[in-house]
Amino acid sequence: VVVTGPEGIGKTRLLFELASRVEEDGGSVYRLRSSEREPYAKSRLAAQVVRHRFGIPPHLSPEVLRERLRSSLDGLIPERRVGDAVRLFGHVLGLPIHADEARVQELFTERAFASVVSLIKRDALRNPVLVLADRIDEANEYDHAFLSKLVELGEQSSIVVALGLREIAKIPGSLKKNA
Repeated sequence: VVVTGPEGIGKTRLLFELASRVEEDGGSVYRLRSSEREPYAKSRLAAQVVRHRFGIPPHLSPEVLRERLRSSLDGLIPERRVGDAVRLFGHVLGLPIHADEARVQELFTERAFASVVSLIKRDALRNPVLVLADRIDEANEYDHAFLSKLVELGEQSSIVVALGLREIAKIPGSLKKNA
């Protein structure tokens, strides 16, 4: 779903009304804003999903962040995969991966985004999920990549992605075919 229009017309209000209805009907909602401050994350939107899903506040030390992720993932995934998941979700939140080559970092970021989408899809198995992404005109290329991955991997699931932006021309190219 794409909602466009000039500033102040009520796009966010409309999207929040949709979110309220989804929640009233038992669905889950991820309210994401491209304007949110996530200074260390490449994709502010993906970072907001991880923070919301695991109840992780901003400004934790790397050690505490890793421990919070580890305890949140305990029981959710097999124990042998927890370390890898902590690295992936930690990367989403801005922790370094210690890879020198740009291509390795890029592949790790793609894998991390796919892991966040898998987390949303897992939630969608229990209840429909609305991912509300507002102020997409302020999104960066990594936010666009995350949203594209969400739309691509979220097909055939109970996930609805709703985008709010001022101009349809600002919609990410990879999402235009679905808009």
